[in-house]
Amino acid sequence: EKMGVPLLGQIPIVQDICESGDNGTPTVLDPASITGQAFLQLAAKVVTQTEKRNLEQATTTIVNTKK
Repeated sequence: EKMGVPLLGQIPIVQDICESGDNGTPTVLDPASITGQAFLQLAAKVVTQTEKRNLEQATTTIVNTKK
């Protein structure tokens, strides 16, 4: 945790991310792959941190703007 901001995840930079996406089967959809696991863990941490924020902080104020 740096500057009060938690590390949500680290995605390995591997060629398979690009190649599998180009082939229409993103590696993130393969929970057996290291990269797929990393994306799933990242998503879970985002949900956890969002839930924590919602419990600990006031509701975000809606700002209305005029065009």
